[in-house]
Parts: sequence; C-alpha cells; structure tokens
Amino acid sequence: MNVLFVSNGEAEDAIALSLIRYWLYFREEDRVAALAIAGTGKQYLANDIPLISQPMQMPSNGFAYQNWRLLYQDFEAGLFSHIRRQYKSLKKLSNQIDYIVGVGDIVPVIASRILKKPSSFVGCAMSDYYINPQKSTTSSYSGLKRSFLKNMNTLVFPRDLLTTNNLIRLGVRAEYLGNPMLDCIQYNKNLDLKLNPENHIIAILPGSHDDARNNFRIIMSLVEKMKFDKPLIFLVAVADKEDIPRYGKDLSKSNWFIQKSSPRHTVWKNNKDQLHLLSGYFGNILMTSHAVIGTSGTGNEQAAGIGIPVISFPCGSIQYTKRFGEAQKRLLGKSLSYINNSSPSSDLLLKHLNIALTNTQYREQVKNNAIERFGDFGASERIVSRIVQTLSPQIN
Repeated sequence: MNVLFVSNGEAEDAIALSLIRYWLYFREEDRVAALAIAGTGKQYLANDIPLISQPMQMPSNGFAYQNWRLLYQDFEAGLFSHIRRQYKSLKKLSNQIDYIVGVGDIVPVIASRILKKPSSFVGCAMSDYYINPQKSTTSSYSGLKRSFLKNMNTLVFPRDLLTTNNLIRLGVRAEYLGNPMLDCIQYNKNLDLKLNPENHIIAILPGSHDDARNNFRIIMSLVEKMKFDKPLIFLVAVADKEDIPRYGKDLSKSNWFIQKSSPRHTVWKNNKDQLHLLSGYFGNILMTSHAVIGTSGTGNEQAAGIGIPVISFPCGSIQYTKRFGEAQKRLLGKSLSYINNSSPSSDLLLKHLNIALTNTQYREQVKNNAIERFGDFGASERIVSRIVQTLSPQIN
C-alpha cells in the first residue's frame, strides 16, 4: 500500500515523521511519501522520506494568519504558484496513493478530498483550549471544518480530551489517544552536560524562526540583570548549529567567556552563572531543566507537556507576538506564566522564575496540568495502531 503523509509546518513535519516510524514498524511492506505544504520539508529529506512536490519556505514562516502583510509577502513570493504546483503533483499521483494521513490543521485533509482517498487526520494544531472565553465559539473546528470531516468520514485524532469530547458531541468521528508532539522529544544518552545538581537549571527557548537570535538577545538582557540568590545554569536551544558562533558573539559582548567549544555544544561562564549553547539536543535540554524561559511555539508546548513550568512574554516579530502569546496561555493554562508585556523588567521575570523554581504547590499543578492537556508518551504508536486496525480489507 502507498501512504501519503501531508503536513503543513515544521512542527507538523516532525509529528508526521514520528507517525511514519510506527507505520513502517506495523506495515514494513508499505511505501510512504510526504507532502510538506508549508516549510522546507528538510526533516523528511533528512530521514529519507521522499517528497512528492518541491517544498517552499514561506516569508511568513507559516504565520500569515497573524498578519495580512505576512500573507501578502507569501503571495508575492509565489504562494499561489506553489499551491498550484502541489495540486498538480497530487492529481498526477492520484492512482499511486491508497491512503492519506493529514497532520496539522484542516489544510492537509484537503489532499484526501482532492484525491478522493480514505484518510485519517491528526489534529495537532487545533484545540478547544484556544477558544477565547469572551467569544461564543463552540469548537476550535468551525462548522465548515466539521462538515468537511463528517462528509469525508475521516477518523480524527485531536490533540486533547476536551477537543475530542466536543467533536464527538458535535457528530465528528473522533478518538483521543494522546498528543504525538511528546514523542518528538528525542533524548541523546551520549551527551553528558556535567551539571551541578545543586544549581537551578533553566532552559532558554528563543524559537527556531528568523527572529530567534533577536529573541535570545532580549531574554539574555533580562537574565543578566536578575539577582538570584545562587548560581544558575542556562541551557539554550539553538535551532541551527551554524548559529552557535553567532549566539556566542552576542555573549562575548556581555561579560561571558568561553569554557568549552564544539560544533553543537559550547559552554560559557560569567562571574556567577554558566550557560550552554546546544544544537541538536533539544530533548536533553527539556529533560534536564527545572523551568523554561521561552518564546517558542512547539518548544514551550513540549515543555509544558512533560510538566515543566514555562515563562514567556511577547517577543519577536514573526511568531511570538502578543496575539500568539495570549493564545498559548489559553492552550497551556497554569503551565505557562505569561507576562503580557513586550518589555518586562528583570525583577518581574525573576518573580515568575522564583515561583516556577521554588513553589512546590505550583510545580505540582503544572505536572497535573500536563497530564490533563497532553496525556502520556506513546501517542504516535497508539494512533498508528488504531489507523491500521481500521483500514478496510479493500485497501490492504
């Protein structure tokens, strides 16, 4: 059987890859391919998953919905031609595709509608926790989207139980098996950071988009002014290893000196704290940290999903805008301490960090919230197992 995984974003690509690994575990005789609607598709290529159409890096980085100017930039860069090219690729391969798995928001499901193929949908981008309580919206899936899914008889796997129960109540065929986003956190056992267990360890997640380095500068300008009562260790997630020297250049201007250097891991020190710049070790950063200061989308969610308190504030021009931060606060609830100020004081940041690190009652609430909103690890395997179980005999 030929299976096409369709995703629309870098985070969604990672989730699709997690599903693909289990698909090939259960059905190693199948052939899989991918369609990356938005983004570079580089994660598929790095894992030898063929793409059926040339990907395109959008100027908006997939956040055109936040700003009409970004959408205009996407169209100016050739978005319409890109969509038309992907449509033609789908139609051309229609006879070679047996099943489609959509990952993200509703957009990937359109591929199965175009090809009139059976499909499943992993709705990792929509949640009823996003709904603003001041609005009368009943579901993060609009009536049109729900009608779309009903008519296609698509099996939907929402990202949380709240959304699932609401969809079932509204007549959509939905099942909750956990959030596969957690399965994308990969831990490298060969990395030994040699950290002092008596120190508080704080992850800094500046994001992975073009404004990440500027986000890092802003966060560090606040961190360096904080007067904590004992030394801190900072673990910084650098999306691209080529950026590690650039981040280091910023540190060298602020009384930090280098202790250790390698392509993916450099260690810096100032008169009291230690800082690690790491690329390719995101799981190690999360699993080791006691709290997160983050202006990341998926990274903040994954931290909250494993029970780590997150602190954020609107920072940057691409993703972590005020609108995005407020929406993420609704999504993550108590797990996220959101400072609704693009220029918070270091004292305010320190106040939130102290609570995140030392308030045992709050930390327990964050752990309970993680279970409620994300479930447990292993969702990718459970979802694929369920899809394979429901495949009709005609497809096999």
